[in-house]
Amino acid sequence: MGRCERCSTESICPEQTFGAWGKHLLPRVIASLLLLLAGVWWGLAVLAWMGWERRFASGGLREARDGTPKKKRDWASTIVDVIQFGLPTVLAAGVAIDGFASGIVFYRYPWSFFPPFAEVIQVLGAVLLFLGLPLFTAGAYLTGKYVYSKLPGERPLLQRGPYRYIRHPIYLSFLLTSVGFLLLAENIVMLPLLFALTALRYPKPEEEELIRLYGDAYREYRNRTGRFFPRLRRR
Repeated sequence: MGRCERCSTESICPEQTFGAWGKHLLPRVIASLLLLLAGVWWGLAVLAWMGWERRFASGGLREARDGTPKKKRDWASTIVDVIQFGLPTVLAAGVAIDGFASGIVFYRYPWSFFPPFAEVIQVLGAVLLFLGLPLFTAGAYLTGKYVYSKLPGERPLLQRGPYRYIRHPIYLSFLLTSVGFLLLAENIVMLPLLFALTALRYPKPEEEELIRLYGDAYREYRNRTGRFFPRLRRR
């Protein structure tokens, strides 16, 4: 006897409820393809970021690294970085492959959740994803070329690309992509990606360090730009 057959006539069978909601979702193949593309994009952008840091490393930074004794690795920080930057690709690709194949987790009870207007929310998730991914890629390239590949004293005050309008585009991209993945998948497997939202607490101490490094130039830059969203100028 199937599980739904065991549901009493006076109760609501979860699988039957899922079947009703399933009619209001994006086709599973399309949602899986979008998740896979976004997960691969994220992973390639992270790898490219590390490559840009090495490619654009200044002579001063190379000399400093060669002449400085290796410090003991901070494993706690390393684990956090691996989770934050590796998990989006792993989870998105895993859910997408499941969607293409068996569909054990994706679009299945009890892993999936279906809010009202589920299809619209999925489209919104895809829009957030494909806004956040180019923003992340641009921020990774610019910081890889002008910031992390240089000694602190060699770094210019970055005001190129999205940094012309907002001070922390990479943190904004974390927010857009993590929420985008969750809304597109509508699956509890993607919930750990909300860990990326903790990145929003970083800018305050980071900005204090930038003020010490650039002084009035950074204060002026901060006054005319938004932290995460462009600042509307008063006429």
